[in-house]
Amino acid sequence: MADTKRPPLPKGFLTEPVPNDRAIEWIQGKTPMGAGVFEGLLPELKARAIAVAGIEAAGVARDIRKAIAEVPAGADWDKQRRVIADLINPSLAGEGDAAALKARIRKAEILLRTHGSQGYAVAQHEVMREQEDIFPYWQYLSMEDEGVRPAHSALNKLIFPANSPFWHHHSPPWDWGCRCRKVSLLPEEVAEIQNRERKLAPEKQTVIEGKALELVETQNKLNRGPTEVYDITAPADRGKPGAFLFEPDSLRLSAAELQGRYDAQTWREFQEWAHRTEAGPDTTVWEWMGGTKLQAPGAAVQPEPGFPGMGGKKPKEAQTTKAGNVTETLAAQGITLQSHMSLGQASKLVGALQEAKPVLWGSVVKQLNLPASHPVLTTDLVTGAVQDFLNLLPPDLVKRLPKLDLHTVDALDDAAQYFKGGKILFAEHHTTSAEVLRRNIFHELTHWVHLELPDSHSWVRGIQDHFVNRTAGELVVPLAHASDGSVMYSGFRDHWFNAYMGRYYGLPEEAMHLGLEHPTSCLELLAHPAELSKAWNLGYHAREDITLALRILFP
Repeated sequence: MADTKRPPLPKGFLTEPVPNDRAIEWIQGKTPMGAGVFEGLLPELKARAIAVAGIEAAGVARDIRKAIAEVPAGADWDKQRRVIADLINPSLAGEGDAAALKARIRKAEILLRTHGSQGYAVAQHEVMREQEDIFPYWQYLSMEDEGVRPAHSALNKLIFPANSPFWHHHSPPWDWGCRCRKVSLLPEEVAEIQNRERKLAPEKQTVIEGKALELVETQNKLNRGPTEVYDITAPADRGKPGAFLFEPDSLRLSAAELQGRYDAQTWREFQEWAHRTEAGPDTTVWEWMGGTKLQAPGAAVQPEPGFPGMGGKKPKEAQTTKAGNVTETLAAQGITLQSHMSLGQASKLVGALQEAKPVLWGSVVKQLNLPASHPVLTTDLVTGAVQDFLNLLPPDLVKRLPKLDLHTVDALDDAAQYFKGGKILFAEHHTTSAEVLRRNIFHELTHWVHLELPDSHSWVRGIQDHFVNRTAGELVVPLAHASDGSVMYSGFRDHWFNAYMGRYYGLPEEAMHLGLEHPTSCLELLAHPAELSKAWNLGYHAREDITLALRILFP
């Protein structure tokens, strides 16, 4: 890679994305909390706070936060470790004992590594996301010493697309004490590596793509050879309460997005706890989630523009309402067909698209028959995803659609399929992540809307006309191949942001609803705003496609 010549970059472009000022800002932005309150937070929220086990005084956590933030500002690591050890001294018995001192220093080191590494990682991640169009690949790097865990070591030097879901739960530090990091690469650099490794077996290649990438993204399995298949499931995905979670793409999740990650009972219990539990003086956890800054006792409570859209006391500028049409609703979030969409804007947009009084899933689902035991396909996940989709649809539209029949079968080509008349079938033995399955449900429910509306409906006609105009003069060509070389599906290539959007079935129902996968590919993005912003930022054609699909969400 030393011989690779990078093309000229824009003036002021950051080629080494480790901005200390951003790291300091992130660490100082963490909210000090008592350990008892901190433990009650959902994993996604813990990254926004700082607490120390055994210490309930938020003031001590505030002093520790300050000491940690001084490291990226230039302070000596060992000196700050001792400062933090002295700060947590009151929480440990036997302060003169050598063993107690060692325990305090070890605890201080964990705090430094966890919160300090997060500060650097968030700062770097934000810059790498900003530069993703120039550096579309990221490489995972471990410390390459005896302290590296096997799964982390197996990932060393491997390269994944920057937009891969892999990075959602594997951006370092993705486990306690993780010292790994990631760097960005140019397409030319990746092409050079691929050319150098073209004769190697696929499982020995550095660039992870194709079946290997699918295995990582859907099953958390890394295949490096017949006897080297690593389980790289992140702690947060193992189902253990309170597990470590660091997900830089989700640090600004809205309440709707956060709710979508949990079953109805878990969310209800958390919401009740958050409303009755004080995060600080005169401020509940729920209000803190909404952006209220915790103050020292006796200080006036001021709104903090840190995490808008989480509920509670929102700053005025964070409030959104569903406008009369797509253009107005986008404009309310500062989005136009000529502008980029940030993750924060995407999250706010999904919130703004929700109906004030949505139809409840129980009145729409006439039959729900799922496996008694399945690692992902649970009743709570399915009903939660259905309700989230219904939250977006005008109630009068829902009344025109047939009720849903949701159940599993032994075999299907995909994780889920829609059949005209309101039937969605899930492949009982298909294993995928909750995130992917939630997106699949949004996809099939879009088919429910599209296929059950008459051909005369203005939105259906609009989708069909758009598809015909975009593909005029094109030939049907293979769009995807299976591992054995056979054609998986064909269609029109055009300028779709997702090749699947151009799929052509040639079925009777498609004659009535041409372009079946255009709206599904767009509306499934609403299940995960991070994916929505990525697709939108691909360019004008993607924005045109998404805007057209969103029109169904307005009366």
